[in-house]
Amino acid sequence: MQGPGVVDRPCFVHRGGVRQEVEHELNLVYVCVVEILEISVERISVRDCNCFYLRKAARHLTQIYDTILAPSGIRSTQYMILAVLNERRGLSVNELAEVMVMDRTTMGKNLRPLVRDGLIAVNVSDLDRRSRTVGLTKKGFKVLGDAYPLWKIADSSFQKMHGRQFSEDLRGMLDLVTRDKRA
Repeated sequence: MQGPGVVDRPCFVHRGGVRQEVEHELNLVYVCVVEILEISVERISVRDCNCFYLRKAARHLTQIYDTILAPSGIRSTQYMILAVLNERRGLSVNELAEVMVMDRTTMGKNLRPLVRDGLIAVNVSDLDRRSRTVGLTKKGFKVLGDAYPLWKIADSSFQKMHGRQFSEDLRGMLDLVTRDKRA
């Protein structure tokens, strides 16, 4: 295999001894790297990519939930944030981000429209003045309650299509995946 400036045999042009040997070694390394990359590229396939299928399924499911939740005025991510805040009172922004497996910046971006619409309140923590806690407002609790029947329709239709056991197993497996801190 040859590329620009690559030779597959030692370079015999005299350029000063050691430099000639180094250039030759670099050319050999270049050839090896190119061959490895070509082999690797041939093996790349989304058929074997867990991330591809998981993200594809997540986007599909999110589209379904968002469509069904549309009359409530909130999207599935917003519903999940409100639901978590309903279950776990007094979470800091960082704790909420951890529960949702989001980075702090992304969580902040997701909270802004909920604050703007008066569905949640972000306050200085009583325990640590540097920290902010997040909580549902009365309006947020009402929107969550109004959205719940729609969420239940979406969730039930998934379970009806795939079965109760599949749904439980899927949630269990996905929970294991999110708990794996090695990835």
